[in-house]
Amino acid sequence: MPAVGAANADLRGALPSDSTLFGVVFDGTDLGMASLQKSVLIGAELAGTILARADLTGADLTEADFSGADLSNTTGIPADATSPPAAVKARGRRLWTRPALPSLIRRRYALVRSSGGKAAMTGTCTFCGIVAGEIPAEIVYADEHVVAFLDISQATRGHTLVVPREHCRDLTDIGPDRAGRLMQGAVHTAALLRRALEPGGMNIWHATGPTAWQTVFHFHLHLLPRYTPEDLRQAWTHRELPLSSLSPLADHIRTAAAS
Repeated sequence: MPAVGAANADLRGALPSDSTLFGVVFDGTDLGMASLQKSVLIGAELAGTILARADLTGADLTEADFSGADLSNTTGIPADATSPPAAVKARGRRLWTRPALPSLIRRRYALVRSSGGKAAMTGTCTFCGIVAGEIPAEIVYADEHVVAFLDISQATRGHTLVVPREHCRDLTDIGPDRAGRLMQGAVHTAALLRRALEPGGMNIWHATGPTAWQTVFHFHLHLLPRYTPEDLRQAWTHRELPLSSLSPLADHIRTAAAS
């Protein structure tokens, strides 16, 4: 059962260096001209992927599968980077850089076994497998609607994912009722993290769609306890605009809402 999927996508030049992409499945993906120097691609499946003119110098390619990939003019791939063990892949994904982690939290890598799978959705959804108890994970909160478990990548200490039990893809699919129940679970989980870890603050993060860095297509919220302002890089830059300049944009959005 494959792990995180980015199959047949066009990601030419889209992924940054220092990306962390444990076990991501890039079957047939166009990664031409990608600059992935010093990235972590442990257990990634790149079979049939287009990597023409990509640069993976210094990347961790342990057990990455490049069989059948287009490696023309690709730099940084060792000659023995061909195929990982068939039975086990490591799950996980991040698209931003984190500092070194303290060892307070015991991290267990969830193993995805390629046995056809019985996950609730299609047998290819990692989070459905975790919800069903078929893929191991460190669950910290669960109720009848949501499951919360430690993210395998731990961007900060206690980094937790909150997912609905019922499979839905993203914000366009979850609907207001399920979203409300999920947010209730996120609030409960955040309170648990605050009591247990005593962070100075917390971020909540969500991605809908590959353009927004979504790599697991089962709706999820990230809860990121914060201990210093330098724990994470800021995801965007601030540039204050005159309020009047926003009127055309606001009118356009209001018109769409009324239609």
